[in-house]
Amino acid sequence: MAELVALLVVFVFALVAIRAGALALERTGLPRDVARFQAQSAFMHVGFTTSEAEHVVSHPVRRQVLQGLMWAGFGSSTAAMGTIAAALIRSDDRPEAERLALLLVGVLVIALMWRLRSLERVVDWSIQRALRGVRWLAPSQVTELLELGDHVIGQIAVGPRSWLADHTLRELRLTDEGVLVLTLTRAGGPPLRSPGPETLLGVGDVLVCYGSEAVLKDLGVRERGVLGAAQHREAAEAQAVAVAQEVALDPVQRAEAPKAEARSTGAPGRGPDL
Repeated sequence: MAELVALLVVFVFALVAIRAGALALERTGLPRDVARFQAQSAFMHVGFTTSEAEHVVSHPVRRQVLQGLMWAGFGSSTAAMGTIAAALIRSDDRPEAERLALLLVGVLVIALMWRLRSLERVVDWSIQRALRGVRWLAPSQVTELLELGDHVIGQIAVGPRSWLADHTLRELRLTDEGVLVLTLTRAGGPPLRSPGPETLLGVGDVLVCYGSEAVLKDLGVRERGVLGAAQHREAAEAQAVAVAQEVALDPVQRAEAPKAEARSTGAPGRGPDL
């Protein structure tokens, strides 16, 4: 009987581990269905050569989550096999058919309980509360739509404590960080393509932006205040250094740099940087 209880405990642990891994992947910006599929694949040690898998593995935080799921899956399978071996060796008056029936009934009961929405909410709340203490798993408001080398096109949701909220694009100067705002969608409204510099961002707005993956993820979690302003300055300085290095390496850009600088400082009617 003890072996039966141990197997059921391993089964429950597997369900919780997969759900925790999926929620952790969601916090990095993955859609829910993709996060759950990749969490199950990693836990069960099943690899799928898809673009989604490559996209997940190339992300450092997601890779750590998947490694944890792989180790959890290895530990679960080892514990299950050890429990089964102990059950076969140990003599028991209960018939094998009866023990197998009890195991199947126990698994079925747990699976049915796991589908209860009330239990699902409690489990998700408990896991999310535990994940808040993991600093490298800061929740991301960025959903990547298209990967273009080291740059991506992604959606950024403006939250109530976001550094983006209650500022115009002119004030934010996102181009200083190498970020281009392509569209803006407000709650219940159609997308606004190429929003202007005076566009005011509010809570609930969704931006579609092009830029470095790291910068977009930083914008997704950057909070308002002094710290947010400092992070903006650091990102802008890093972008300026990257642009200067690209110009130094490209002879054509090096030749055009003085002309571009003259146009940016002396040409009349030039619009502001967004």
